[in-house]
Amino acid sequence: MTIQHYGTAEQRKRLLTDLVAIASISESEGEKHFPDAVHSLLSQWEYYKTNPSHLYHGGRSGDEPFLSAHYYHSSHAKTLVFISHFDVVGIEDYGEYEPLAFSVDELTEAFARDAQQFSHAVQKDIQSGDYLFGRGTMDMKAGLTVHISLLEKAIANRWPMNIVLVTVPDEEVNSSGMRAAVGYLNHLKDKYKWVYSLFLNSEPVFTQKPDDENYYIYSGSIGKIMPGLLFYGKETHVGEPLAGISSNYMASFLMNHLELNDALREVVGAEKTPLPVSLYQKDLKQEYSVKTPYRTAPYSMYFYSNVQPMRCLIFFKRKYTSRPHDLMKRIGIYANENKSKGSETFKFLIMSNSKPTPSSTTVKRKLPTGKRKFILAKTLMTARNPS
Repeated sequence: MTIQHYGTAEQRKRLLTDLVAIASISESEGEKHFPDAVHSLLSQWEYYKTNPSHLYHGGRSGDEPFLSAHYYHSSHAKTLVFISHFDVVGIEDYGEYEPLAFSVDELTEAFARDAQQFSHAVQKDIQSGDYLFGRGTMDMKAGLTVHISLLEKAIANRWPMNIVLVTVPDEEVNSSGMRAAVGYLNHLKDKYKWVYSLFLNSEPVFTQKPDDENYYIYSGSIGKIMPGLLFYGKETHVGEPLAGISSNYMASFLMNHLELNDALREVVGAEKTPLPVSLYQKDLKQEYSVKTPYRTAPYSMYFYSNVQPMRCLIFFKRKYTSRPHDLMKRIGIYANENKSKGSETFKFLIMSNSKPTPSSTTVKRKLPTGKRKFILAKTLMTARNPS
């Protein structure tokens, strides 16, 4: 990547293509080496040859491998911060196109050639010629491309402000890059007595509803929580399903109620937070066997703006104390239909930091002080088989 001028659309397209070509999947070697490529690119600029200390590679300083480049104007304290991430999600979902996932030109040509196999909406985008395809083009190396172009323009025209470009790893997983970059941003602010006036995050625009063709500028911020749950059942042989209870079956009752639940959607003015969705739901068996799963762990994503996360905890507690009734009723029907298996007695244990609502079907217990306020739903079962 030796191009040093990004004033035209074609130049920015070429830069984007070069950035996408670096397979910076989260927690991969490509993610570790991506800052090296951008550092090499920017260090060729005359400004950074003259001011090498204005380039910072966290990975070379014993920190997370984020990259920062700043433009300094001695007469102004006002500072803009450009924020982006360079890690991308995996490419398994590309199927037959997986070998082309990081080759923008080749993948775009392949999609155009095979356009008929895509939906009408995708065909329309392909045929327009206005779109590029490849892992990371949208989320979010196009944003980094724009930031680099703006940084170059600010330096060339001596904009009367300061600019800090920060691009970080690990956004798709644990946000360790951004959390590490905060310390460096504070260091720059204290060193130069800067005032951070705007943080510009160039993430892609998302539709608010199907077929939404509007473009949005987002202001402010949004919170997210990912409650982790554990459903604990009792294993049994597949040939004796009523001698135990599958944790997958238990989890399905609650997750069916929480998924896309509008009651967990916050309304702020004319805006609504996205509906909650499950990001992970899997039993914890390590290999195939004919035993039913007895441990299942899901977690979901919930967004909030003004309401505190405790609201979600209260909602979960309320639903957990009601869902077991439905499950017990269903199991009871099966048990009654098969008397030869004996009667089944089920007890449900709901654990949280707060006192649960009294219920004849729940056993109540407090978690030790300091535990996270996640709810742990656990089922205990005792079986009495006839002699």
